[in-house]
Amino acid sequence: MTSKLSVITITFNNFEDLLNTTKSLVGINIEHNIVNGGTCPLTKNFLSSFDGNHLSEKDHGIADAFNKGLDISTGDFVTFLNSGDVLLDTEYYREAIEILEKNPDLAFVYADICFIDRYAGKIRIKSGNPLPSMSFLHPTLIIRKTLIKKIGPFKLEYKIAIDLDFVYRLVRSGAIGHYIPRMVVEMEGTGISSTNYSLNYVETAKIILRNKDYSWNSFKFLIQRSVMLVLKFSLLACRGDSLLKWYRRKRYRL
Repeated sequence: MTSKLSVITITFNNFEDLLNTTKSLVGINIEHNIVNGGTCPLTKNFLSSFDGNHLSEKDHGIADAFNKGLDISTGDFVTFLNSGDVLLDTEYYREAIEILEKNPDLAFVYADICFIDRYAGKIRIKSGNPLPSMSFLHPTLIIRKTLIKKIGPFKLEYKIAIDLDFVYRLVRSGAIGHYIPRMVVEMEGTGISSTNYSLNYVETAKIILRNKDYSWNSFKFLIQRSVMLVLKFSLLACRGDSLLKWYRRKRYRL
């Protein structure tokens, strides 16, 4: 690939996860940018000899760290591989950039992820679902940087549903993407969006309303999420993790 791809990795006091992410990128022709918002001495020592762009300073959350990563990136295309995420498909970046170079009408490429659910184990989460579901999973999203400048940076007011707000703006920009139907990134379900269910729901509802998405699909989505939220807490209260694990496996047909 002749165009430059910038991979942005944000990290916050999770050194071992950072190592797993960086190891998955070894030997791939990219510009790797690491934004460190924590105080872990191991991370700072690692970055002192890191062969790539890096920044260590306090931030105002995930969105702020994402935006700082964008600021120090110089690539024509950008993707986000957070600390703990692992690139499974070493050919994905090359293939995606080749598609974008040959098709100037396309603005981004996206694929599926292998999600390590804390109850159900490894599950496949597919991209391409209609809003307000997550249409494009950000660890797989390779996007032209010019488009990000057009639709604007990540909004600091959101702590969890940052990528949903971004995807709404991406979809409504009219940009066209290309889907590669395979799992290319492994993502652990230990992040804030996977553990703080209530805040995730509240922010999702705010984003849907602020985008004036009053469709039946959005109404149904919020009702389903409400039922799931109540069910999740009820299962944990009654039978603990074992019953919730059964429910998650049943839901994802594992």
